[in-house]
Amino acid sequence: ETLFVGPGAADRYTALTQLFDACVGTSWTEVGSTNRLARRSAPALGDRSVAYRGTSTEPATSTTAELTTRSPVQLVLTGDTVIELFSIDTRNTGNPPRLTEAEFDRIAARAVTVVG
Repeated sequence: ETLFVGPGAADRYTALTQLFDACVGTSWTEVGSTNRLARRSAPALGDRSVAYRGTSTEPATSTTAELTTRSPVQLVLTGDTVIELFSIDTRNTGNPPRLTEAEFDRIAARAVTVVG
C-alpha cells in the first residue's frame, strides 16, 4: 500500500492511471520474464478507482519450475488522498493464487474505509 495525501491528489491519480493504461494490453520482457498488464473488474471505491492485473512469467530452469507472479492492483482517489494497493503472489505456473482477486478486493475496500 502506498498513500499520497495533498492538494495534488487528483492530478497524481490521473497521472498514475494514464501510466498504467499506457501499458494495458502490452507485453514486455525484463530480466528473462514476460510481463503483461490488463484492466480487471473490481468494486468501485472512494471518489474514483480503477483496477489492474499484472502478470509475470519466469521460464523454468534446470533447477526450478516455471513461475508466475500475479499482482492485482487498485488505484483509488478519495478526497485529497491517492491509495495504491497491490499484492504480489509468486507460484509455480498452473497453481492457483494464494489470495484470490475477490479476497484482494475485500482487503482493498477495508483499507479505503480505514483511510477515508
